Formats: sequence, C-alpha cells, structure tokens
Amino acid sequence: HLSIRRQRQMCIRDRLTSRTELQTLTPREMEIVNLLEQGITPANIAHILHITVPTTNRHIYNIYKKVNVNSRAELMAKIK
Repeated sequence: HLSIRRQRQMCIRDRLTSRTELQTLTPREMEIVNLLEQGITPANIAHILHITVPTTNRHIYNIYKKVNVNSRAELMAKIK
C-alpha cells in the first residue's frame, strides 16, 4: 500500500516522463515539485523536509534550470 505522498509523486513522474528535460529531476527534486504543486511555500517545504531554506531554494533553482522555466507558474503549467 503506497502512501498518498508517494502516489502523488508517482503521478507527477508519470506526467513528466514524456518530457526529456523533466526526466533528469532527482527524487528530492520530484518531492519538492510535489510540494510546490500543493501550493506549499519554500519556507514550509524546508520545514517539512528538515532542510534549510537556502537548500530548498537551491533545489528549486536547479529544478527550474532542468525544466527550462523561470517561475512556479511556468513549472506548474509544464507538469499539468
């Protein structure tokens, strides 16, 4: 039985696998994409994942570079 979080991550990954640039995301980056999709702020993501806010922001920056977007809105449009 998969947790709801894991099911959502798998769903996002299924939607992303057809796009080459999104296949390069690490499991942690996928976890952050999932949390961003839920509308959670970077500060709260840091708290949830027990990492610092600068580390969270670095992950988000790396996600944007890999996916070739400049904002959360662009990222969300790409994974829908």
